[in-house]
Amino acid sequence: MNILLLNTCYQGGGAEKVTRQLFHGYDNDSEINMHLIVGRDDTKNPPYEVINDTQVSYFFSRAYGKVAAFRSYDKHATSRIIETIKKYNIDILHMHNIHGNYMGIQDIKYIS
Repeated sequence: MNILLLNTCYQGGGAEKVTRQLFHGYDNDSEINMHLIVGRDDTKNPPYEVINDTQVSYFFSRAYGKVAAFRSYDKHATSRIIETIKKYNIDILHMHNIHGNYMGIQDIKYIS
């Protein structure tokens, strides 16, 4: 089984801690492959996917979030998530803390 965890960041508060525990907690389970994608991060060569991996893409994501208050569809973020789902043949998408400037609740219909 391939599971993709989705969270705003890798480091931070409670949601990030739980996400890291899940991500690393199944390391020894041969039947579960954990993958992680975060909204933003500036770590060099992280062992997970990053939607906004540059300051420029993060800036545009934040600007888009301010202008489009209802965020009907963030093409960049949604396409990165869909690419990751296809890349790892994901069975389950487990979302944490998705209120960051990379995804809105309306984007779920495009991902599904």
